[in-house]
Amino acid sequence: MGWLYNLAVWCDDLLLWRIMGIKLEIRGIWKDYSKKFYIVIANHQSWSDVFVLQHLFNGRAPLLKFLVKRELIFLPIVGLVCWAYGYPFLRRHSVKGRKMDGGQFQSDVSVLKKALERFIRTPASVINLVEGTRFSPAKARSQKSPYHYLLKPKAGGMTTMLALLGDRVGAIVDVTIVYDCEHPTFWNFLGGECRRILVKVTVYSAEKMPPVLDYESVTTWINRVWGKKDLEIGALRQSLGREEGVKKK
Repeated sequence: MGWLYNLAVWCDDLLLWRIMGIKLEIRGIWKDYSKKFYIVIANHQSWSDVFVLQHLFNGRAPLLKFLVKRELIFLPIVGLVCWAYGYPFLRRHSVKGRKMDGGQFQSDVSVLKKALERFIRTPASVINLVEGTRFSPAKARSQKSPYHYLLKPKAGGMTTMLALLGDRVGAIVDVTIVYDCEHPTFWNFLGGECRRILVKVTVYSAEKMPPVLDYESVTTWINRVWGKKDLEIGALRQSLGREEGVKKK
């Protein structure tokens, strides 16, 4: 399975960065992420983010694992691939236990715990798209996001992972992705409208991770990271000659 994954990423890289000639500019990436567990967080705009993340960490980190929405298991091919590689399927709801109905929160914790127990024998890297869904200006306005280019982050998955993995976590790796196209949808990306992608990687080592592993502390920490990321996206967009964005009302 690992060999098939590496082969698929190699083929994607050949198509996107060589044949299509999309320019990918990366800042701050480490050469090696193989010695411990890593939690990877990133802003999420389209399915093309997955191709960027796979390229970043292929050969640098163990096979990536994504936290995915339970609904994806019913999607042809995609659901089968996610199941075959052991991706945890989670429901989308609040992670605060006191707001859970029917034991759904405990069910998600159990699913995530079982998945992490399978990874625990060797180093692994788990990708958590903490916004929970793809960014759009309409979604940002609907949830009254305090950020210009991001949705509100959700800390539930990260809280659970940090608590279960403990000192096995070597670092939290924050990836910021900015496209040069007006609407970085998956089809626009494949259609060649996005010709240049800027990626900024920030590594938060153990001493810079949340000091207390409870929901409130992790939420405070990730909101601070998201505020910094929002400013970085603005700066990267300006460097691409794009100053427009989602404005707060």
